[in-house]
Amino acid sequence: MSPAREAARRITRLSATGILLALGVVYLVAGIHRNLVPVGPGLANRVGTRVGDDFSAFYAVAREVTRGRARAVYAEDALREAHARAIGAEAPRYQWAYPPTAGVLLAPLALLEPLAAYWTWTAAALAVALIALFRATRDAPVAALALVFPGVAHAMICNPTGLTHMALLAVAMAALGTRPALAGVATALLTYKPHLAWLPPLAFASAGRRRALAAWMLAALALPLVSLLAFGLGAWGDFLAAARLNVAHVDAGRLPLDRMPTPYAALLSNGAAPRVAAAGQLLVTAMAALAVVHVWRRSPRLGVSALALAAATPIATPYAYDYDMAMLAVPFVLLAAERRAGAAVPAWVLAALWVGPLLVPLVAQASGWHLGLPLLGALLAWAVHETAPSGSGGAATERLPQPRQTPRPGGSVPPARQSRGAPRLPA
Repeated sequence: MSPAREAARRITRLSATGILLALGVVYLVAGIHRNLVPVGPGLANRVGTRVGDDFSAFYAVAREVTRGRARAVYAEDALREAHARAIGAEAPRYQWAYPPTAGVLLAPLALLEPLAAYWTWTAAALAVALIALFRATRDAPVAALALVFPGVAHAMICNPTGLTHMALLAVAMAALGTRPALAGVATALLTYKPHLAWLPPLAFASAGRRRALAAWMLAALALPLVSLLAFGLGAWGDFLAAARLNVAHVDAGRLPLDRMPTPYAALLSNGAAPRVAAAGQLLVTAMAALAVVHVWRRSPRLGVSALALAAATPIATPYAYDYDMAMLAVPFVLLAAERRAGAAVPAWVLAALWVGPLLVPLVAQASGWHLGLPLLGALLAWAVHETAPSGSGGAATERLPQPRQTPRPGGSVPPARQSRGAPRLPA
């Protein structure tokens, strides 16, 4: 290739990178200004909702469970009254369909005022994610991209549980090679959203990560036991009833299907009957699970394994929201670090991870087209394609690929940048 054409390609890549980075920065700054700065009572913001949108309902639940009213949050009217008391203003209806384990994890928020609680939750999740991603990559500039990742900003605006999922997944991927028990505990904490938490143990089992799997099982059992001691068995019965009611809301279209990247929501939005949508969802769930098993059993790369898990999670369940796609920040950072170190990572994969969390809901709201399955399915297919051939036995590299080294003037080669790299994922 001629120098002129190589220079043109480099300029094009840099321009595209700059545009995508600017998109993330602009969305974050605009989101903070319009959505996260209170301008009235009840955490009211400039767009007419509340700081963190769903956050205030979580804060209300935290207050209720610490006051001995854990079962009341499953009644819509009671939760609405508690919500109004918590923020000091009129509150919308909110169907609480999280298990009692969520109440255990949320309880500390009740020690703070609402705005302080929101920013404490957000800052803690971001800090944990950044530390974990830096430990996994040893590349601070790339790890810092998580702060302006559009999906992260979207979760800050809509529902900070997306940030929690991202942070826990980052911890799990960073700890898997050196502290597998921590990886298991981190992913077990995701069981406060049980529909999004069942793939990690499948991945651990596929990769032969027995210590991570054992830790997951113990922690996933301990959380419900703690909730039983704290709230009693009746709260679990209330949760199951609320979950059934939430399913009825989805089937009837009373929840925003255009914000759900799941196959179930896509089929319902296009007129399919609930049974047909459930059958389609079941097929996709099975295919996504098989893809995760294949990648985790054979992939030599941490970034590819993280991508399989993060891309499969929203399409392997009938119920997920756009803010849950914040978890895509984890494979984005890991794969960007690999590409920066010289590995073959297509630009389209990084671009799709970056814009996907915004593109999927925006296109669905504007046109009714659900891009969640095509986009996440394409990313999952690439992860499958990138897995090691069966003849390699699934042995994984110990480190991220080392960066290309350019000789210094005089012919000497600078020392390689230190990289912690990817933990081994045994066959």
